[in-house]
Amino acid sequence: MFGYIEKKFAKRQFFWVKGQDGLSYFSHFTRDVDAPRGHFCVFEDGVNVEFEPATNKKGVRPLACNLRLAETYESTDEKEVSTVYAWRGAYGFARRDCGCEVFVGRRDIITEGAIKVGTEIYHSVARSKKANGDTCWLAKEIEICIPTDYPLDPHRVTT
Repeated sequence: MFGYIEKKFAKRQFFWVKGQDGLSYFSHFTRDVDAPRGHFCVFEDGVNVEFEPATNKKGVRPLACNLRLAETYESTDEKEVSTVYAWRGAYGFARRDCGCEVFVGRRDIITEGAIKVGTEIYHSVARSKKANGDTCWLAKEIEICIPTDYPLDPHRVTT
């Protein structure tokens, strides 16, 4: 079925979608949305989408499952820069310039350096499905960016 994003609630991570049948359908970011490279920012109010209608187990509200953009979205496999906003020693979360988030795991870091809140990282993005069916977007092949004011030793020799 086709429709459009009636209202996006970014902070609470869900949408209301108006279907071509006139009904409003509920959709949650992590479970029912096929976002290009995890960029939920492309789903703004008024954007045309395609979805499969369903009802939840309680039958209370209609659901928009497998929500995707109606038009094709130009997606590339290029790496992105994000800023870590939460770090718990082995994992955390980073926010891209557009506001979309990715999960950051220490095991995916491929350069030397330490991560803390405010660290910029350069990474690719991969999708992961959790056991409960939710989708999570992961930062992969993470390179820690060196701050521009970092004191470099001109006498250090690297090979």
